[in-house]
Amino acid sequence: MKHGARKWLLAVPNRAESLKVAGKGGVSPLPEQLLVKHGHFPLELVKDYIYTWPNTDAHPREILTEVEIAHLRATADPEQYERLARQASVSEIPLYQAEGPLRAYLVTQSPELGKKIVATALRQVQEVVDYLVTEDGIPYGCAPHNNSGIGIAPVMADFALGTAEITPTEREQLLAQLAFIGYTLARPEYWSPERGFAGLPNMTTTVYGYQTSLACAIPSHPLAKAWVQTALDALTAQVRHWSDENGGWLEAPHYAMVSYDVFVGSFLKLYNAGFSDMLYDPQMKKIIEWFGKISTPPDPRILNIRHKPPIGNTYLNEPTGEFGIIAYLWREKDPQFASEMQWMFKEQLSYPEPGIGGAYPALMGFRGLLLDPTIPAKAPAWGSELFPRTGAILRSGFPTDRETQMHIIAGDFRSHYDIDSGSITLWGKGRPLADDFGYYGCAPVEDHSRVETPQAYANLMPKAFKTTPGFDYFRGQGGGWTRQIGFVKDADPLAPNYFVLRDTLRDAGPVTWRLWCATETVRLGREAPAPVEDEILIGEEAPDTLPELNSKPYTPKDAGDFRALAVGVHDVDLDVIFLGEPWTLKTELKTRVSASGLYPSKNWYAMPSTQKGIIATHPKATTLTAILYPRLKMDKPPTVTTIADGKGVKIQHAAGTDYVFLASEPFTFTEGKLTFTGMAGVIRLRERKKAEVVVGE
Repeated sequence: MKHGARKWLLAVPNRAESLKVAGKGGVSPLPEQLLVKHGHFPLELVKDYIYTWPNTDAHPREILTEVEIAHLRATADPEQYERLARQASVSEIPLYQAEGPLRAYLVTQSPELGKKIVATALRQVQEVVDYLVTEDGIPYGCAPHNNSGIGIAPVMADFALGTAEITPTEREQLLAQLAFIGYTLARPEYWSPERGFAGLPNMTTTVYGYQTSLACAIPSHPLAKAWVQTALDALTAQVRHWSDENGGWLEAPHYAMVSYDVFVGSFLKLYNAGFSDMLYDPQMKKIIEWFGKISTPPDPRILNIRHKPPIGNTYLNEPTGEFGIIAYLWREKDPQFASEMQWMFKEQLSYPEPGIGGAYPALMGFRGLLLDPTIPAKAPAWGSELFPRTGAILRSGFPTDRETQMHIIAGDFRSHYDIDSGSITLWGKGRPLADDFGYYGCAPVEDHSRVETPQAYANLMPKAFKTTPGFDYFRGQGGGWTRQIGFVKDADPLAPNYFVLRDTLRDAGPVTWRLWCATETVRLGREAPAPVEDEILIGEEAPDTLPELNSKPYTPKDAGDFRALAVGVHDVDLDVIFLGEPWTLKTELKTRVSASGLYPSKNWYAMPSTQKGIIATHPKATTLTAILYPRLKMDKPPTVTTIADGKGVKIQHAAGTDYVFLASEPFTFTEGKLTFTGMAGVIRLRERKKAEVVVGE
């Protein structure tokens, strides 16, 4: 072979011995053991590894610096940590909560606790070695993200190597085993994106995070710099190429945070070891701000906290504590930014982990060492924003408990997403009105608030975006489908803040339009005194066969009857007012079960989510325009009139009158002294104010 090698292993293992563990999970059969011994870790390979070398490295070095340790000792309460040291020295140090015992040792330098830390490190490192060389149930290089101990053990070893209690023999064992792990992780047989031997993006990030953690624990090893450089080059390239110019990430928010946490942990270790200052790269700021900017308003369903939007493969009610770590790391370099991160940390429950639904090994067990409650919290001044490769956020009223916000999924960053390009989620006056169902696999198009048509065959790509104090505009195109969104805003969050959507198809054809509303009650038609449909629950608890999945179709009587009311669970309703020739309307009550969700108890496990869909269908259409109008239950719905041959709509409400225009081509509209020229925009009329004209495109 010109660019590789083929290795053969011929063996005739005993049949009975080989089948002894058949059907038993987590145990390698005899043929696999032979492959491990002679193929994955042959003596001719591992005998040449460097296990001993002149080692003058100072420890600990990965998480905390000497200055930080000195500050901790100078400001800590000795009595408190003496008590904690006594308790920790007679208990097992938890794998995921080591910061308490470690902080106690750094303050007290208790010999008993030092011995416990050494014993813990020896056990954890040995477990990693055993995991790699026995391959019980998981072959070499398979799903490395499922063993978070690979990332945790080097950090615990780093602390153990800095204790006075470690013996020469224990030090030699730790260093030799860390070196062995370093060699093992660096081999292309373990993970090699260049050869196509890799998984999803966050998995690749995780592997390079493991390599970084290992190399930074033994920086004087002859190959440590090479291991570091490989990992650093890869992680830096990911930051550069897997995020867009405004910080939007390649993967859905849950998995994006899996990667970002690795960046933070890895770059911190590299910074403390003197290898790199990527920790403070401007793009790292943009990425964490993206997480904050797309976070939900305070959610009345879950302790009034902000959290990641449950879009793509993201769990329900999932907060992140990463903001607190970032606040600590930036507290001196950029106090303003640190204060904004501290504010978002508190807004997200001061959650102790980067997310829910899994492990985050980069700083696991040590995160508490990187938090500072004394950092002042200050709300950022965030508005609407386009993330060119992930989507857009349209918002008003931030930061209050009455925010109106729409998130649009758009762009070519699509890893770990559903069939959801162009889909929206909607909050009105601080209440969830149209949400996603969370993470239960790659959800189909019919589970999202978008159109379903053969013409929407490509990702919806952002084509135009504009934000002003009174009006935001977004246009995206995917295949033969164009979605335009106009957002009429007001400085008063309780005043009318609403959206106009226009979906256009290149050719007339069958189309289904859906909006999944965070309620179980939707009324169709102008009067809508009560639901007109038969509701059938579908989802995990549904029977095997269903005679009818959707409600009975509702045919609007006229254009004014082409509307629906989503009756809010809280104090805000949503008027959905369609324009033009009526389509057939129906509703569907649907339940999906996210693999994880955060409950008010702060525990996370499987969580069902039920929403009612407003569904409009037409056998041969090209355009559907809808007004999404959140309002307090006590407020009246707006009066709506179609204008400009369907290219605009006149909306009258308590605050005044708006003329909103969404069209496929530029045109001119005139009414009395009012004139608008453009493809999209608004004329806003308010009492005792001059008419405001905003051209979005």
